[in-house]
Amino acid sequence: MLWVFVSLSGEYFYSMKLPVTFSGIPQDYAVSNYSEDEVLISLKGQGWQLAQITFGSHPEFIINVKENPGEHKVSIRNALDQNRWLSASVQINEFSPEELKYRIEAVDSKKVAINPNIELKFRDGFGLVSGISLEPDSIIVRGPKSVVREVTEITTVKKSFSNLDNALTENISLTSLNNLQIDEDMVKISFDVQKIVDKEFQDVIVEVKNIPPSKNLTLFPDRVSVFLRGGINLLGRLDKEQIKASVTFNQALKDTLGYLVPIVTVPEYTTFIDTKPNKLEYIIHQQ
Repeated sequence: MLWVFVSLSGEYFYSMKLPVTFSGIPQDYAVSNYSEDEVLISLKGQGWQLAQITFGSHPEFIINVKENPGEHKVSIRNALDQNRWLSASVQINEFSPEELKYRIEAVDSKKVAINPNIELKFRDGFGLVSGISLEPDSIIVRGPKSVVREVTEITTVKKSFSNLDNALTENISLTSLNNLQIDEDMVKISFDVQKIVDKEFQDVIVEVKNIPPSKNLTLFPDRVSVFLRGGINLLGRLDKEQIKASVTFNQALKDTLGYLVPIVTVPEYTTFIDTKPNKLEYIIHQQ
């Protein structure tokens, strides 16, 4: 203890980078476009005095603004007196920059979408079977009008999920943007992961589309089995009526092979594999 007391009684030099904070901003206005967001200050003083400033605290460099809207600049030397945490017994050797430029402008707000910045890696045999749900999916941002105008979305912090084999719900932080305020700093993200399997859906009716009034098109057969790949629970709940198979009359007019291949539309988060049969014979005839 005696050694510490004697050591801290000596003079020391200490440099610190301080984030810039503005105070005294007029109501419904905000500061934007400031030339620097940090001030570098070199201090000289007794170890005790420097320790009181730096140990366990996070001082900021305060700039008090009371000007009208528009472009302004302030001398860092003139702003030193506004920072009361700087003890009078501590000597300021140098600082950088010499001056700081900034703009005062009206505050604006708007709602923007939240975009998840996530990476998903699945356990073998598993996959995503739903959309990525966000709660909330949008947020109000407030700040200087020129800054708000340029914002189109807010992203989450980047996060990776690996070896996924089940549904997941988790809170993720939103990224912070300079000069902007948001009501929430977290978003709840959720999605479903299931074991991926194949399943056959039999007797799916093949619809014939765009038939001219005086014509008809008969298919042989007019029903097919459709094979899909997707989540085991998702396919288990799926009804064959949600699967659409069709051909068009124009396909038959342009056909040179003697058969038609049905076009299959499947529900979201499922993958079409094949139909059985995958070639349909047909007859065109007058009504």
